[in-house]
Amino acid sequence: MNKQVLDEITNQDYAKIQSNVESFLRESIAKAGASGLVFGLSGGIDSAVVAHICAKSFKEKSLALLMPDSRVSPKEETEDALQIVDKLGLDYKLN
Repeated sequence: MNKQVLDEITNQDYAKIQSNVESFLRESIAKAGASGLVFGLSGGIDSAVVAHICAKSFKEKSLALLMPDSRVSPKEETEDALQIVDKLGLDYKLN
């Protein structure tokens, strides 16, 4: 990885990015007139980040949907997703 790309990644204001994502989710929930949010949790890094944000800011209003072992979500990723909801104390549904 070249130094410029590495510097760009490491010099991000991740607290600000997280705050922006939280604000977006909060505004989207309000705009939709919803009482919470549902998100897919595959066990991969992207959905794990969303799970952490939801656990921090929307814990009682979040539901993680996990897809069982399939071609889309291999068994290992489903197991990772189960570990994430367990560690974060999130409600989930295994479809």
